[in-house]
Amino acid sequence: MERRSKFGTVTPRYDASGDLVAWQVRYPDPKRPGKKVQRQFKPDMEHEAHQWLEEERHLVELDRKNIQEWVHPSERRRRKRTSLISFEDYVTQWAEEYRLPNGERIAGGTLRNLNLDIAHFMPGFKGKILAEITPKDIKRWYDAPHPEGQWAFRRSCMRLKAAFTSATKMSMDGSPPLIRDNPFILPIPPAPRSAREDVPPVTPLEL
Repeated sequence: MERRSKFGTVTPRYDASGDLVAWQVRYPDPKRPGKKVQRQFKPDMEHEAHQWLEEERHLVELDRKNIQEWVHPSERRRRKRTSLISFEDYVTQWAEEYRLPNGERIAGGTLRNLNLDIAHFMPGFKGKILAEITPKDIKRWYDAPHPEGQWAFRRSCMRLKAAFTSATKMSMDGSPPLIRDNPFILPIPPAPRSAREDVPPVTPLEL
């Protein structure tokens, strides 16, 4: 039986055989007139469904009183997710999903170069939360000594900036960006005039 309140509804959902499969909670979106905010709970979570609706009502009231801005539940979940992912975990996933412009996976020398570039910048950010890295953190790494050489430093800057750029975009699975802005705002170092090092610069095809 559907339970209504002045704020929203908690509605049971049944399958074709008449078995309860979920509790659907809905309430009006305070920012988009005519739209609904909804969430489903498992059959044994009726209490949690009502509790969530009450918590949402409280958040909407805070917004109406200009005490705290209301944020859509999906955006809240995104913020919570991004607040927990570490830089190391993100870069590991980014490297695993790395593709050439034609969609092919990288291999051979290109893959080795990518791993080398990551190895150059990872120590400077290991243990940090992705969403908490600031331009100041990057400048600290940028200004530190880079014994790997000028070419390798330039490559690692390009890779690091590319990794952050990817984090500002929607994922392949449709999930929202992990961060809003790219914290790498420093210039990419120019290519050294002398190119005697073994590792060549990143080519346009690799980016």
